[in-house]
Amino acid sequence: VVTIWVIEYESELFVTGYAESGWVRMLGSGGPVRMRLGDNTYPLLATAVTNNAQPILTAYMDKYRPDYPDIVEDFPSPEEAGDSYVVFKLSRP
Repeated sequence: VVTIWVIEYESELFVTGYAESGWVRMLGSGGPVRMRLGDNTYPLLATAVTNNAQPILTAYMDKYRPDYPDIVEDFPSPEEAGDSYVVFKLSRP
């Protein structure tokens, strides 16, 4: 179980993580995942976003900055993030 922050961007769900984190390395370029929200668990498919991830990272930081400014402050800008973060699109299998 990993606590992750989810965003909605252009009517799709996304998660992001540090490329060297354990859950991102285990997921690789994507695969089946399960997301628990409250008492419900949902089977989903995670797919790595390989193109145009910068707007998603910007939306991610914009969403969480107001409530977690100290954490978001330590994130690199989307332009500087390069390959250090991986963005996954979540969809129904």
